[in-house]
Amino acid sequence: MDIMTGDIVVLCSGVSGVLTIGEHAMIITAYDTVNKDFKLSGHTNARKDYALLTILANSGYNAVDFYRF
Repeated sequence: MDIMTGDIVVLCSGVSGVLTIGEHAMIITAYDTVNKDFKLSGHTNARKDYALLTILANSGYNAVDFYRF
């Protein structure tokens, strides 16, 4: 699956690969080619272009689902 700007990322809790629960949805706004990371935005300005790897490192989320509409 090609992941592109405009796709949705759902951050999940639970046990990755076994049982996950969607907790928070964000939209992919860009791809950081230097750090090889997705930039995500949510419902607040503080979450504009927030790096996916930073979100995973600093939160309790342990799985990610990608969706395209």
